Amino acid sequence: MSTLDYVDLAARHGFAGIDIPSLTAVMKTGGASSLRDALAAKGIAPVIFGLAPEMGLEGVEWRKDEETFRHSLVTLAPAARFAQELGLTRCYTYLPPAVDTDSNEYENLLARRLREISCLLGEHGIRLGMEWLGPRHLRAEGTDAMGANPFIFSMERTLTLIEKISVPTVGLILDSLHAYTTGIGGKEISSLAADQIVHVHLSDVVKGQGRVGARSDQRLLPGAGEVDLAGLLRGLRAIGYDGYAAVEVIAPENIAETPDESAIMIRSSLRKLGI
Repeated sequence: MSTLDYVDLAARHGFAGIDIPSLTAVMKTGGASSLRDALAAKGIAPVIFGLAPEMGLEGVEWRKDEETFRHSLVTLAPAARFAQELGLTRCYTYLPPAVDTDSNEYENLLARRLREISCLLGEHGIRLGMEWLGPRHLRAEGTDAMGANPFIFSMERTLTLIEKISVPTVGLILDSLHAYTTGIGGKEISSLAADQIVHVHLSDVVKGQGRVGARSDQRLLPGAGEVDLAGLLRGLRAIGYDGYAAVEVIAPENIAETPDESAIMIRSSLRKLGI
């Protein structure tokens, strides 16, 4: 599906905006102004794009060695200029819940690199949101561990890293699954300030899995599982969050046979939650 097809799909089903699945791919199709006009004509806002290669921005290798990072960083400035012209004001990435290197050393390295990245993005009016990954299967000693040593897998630790980065445009990506698996609900969210949240992801977990068994790759539509999404949304409203929320269903099988059927199901799930 092309970006314009994606825009048309969103417009047909009453969505206010879209994530940009691959900024690199969009950059190859032409200028930002023509796409911006196409989005505006449909009443669809460009909401957010991903920083890491696997999320659409090829070449920003902040997880690898210093030489690779330095070499790859040159791709970020033109991408940020394009994003700014398109009207994108948010970028996101995720933090590994486990690493193979020394955790303290890696945190210091990460803070330095993300500080540099977020400053560059900030020059183009773009905030950087960071998402922690909560499921136990991704943590150290989990069945799908991302490393041997525990790293950042909670909101508290993510906020500590944000404080260490010390750039005001950096904030949280609040994902309902990761919040659920780390005991974060409406009460904890209500202790935040609205400007600490860059973007929100909504999904649900299979009933009966609980916080310990919930998996990142087995998500349901919002409201179909056991996450207290109503409480999470109350917390967001209590602090005055007025940004976007996106449904992020990652599962072994598609939720429907066609994009239109999927969009109908997603929109229906959001309406049941009062969104």
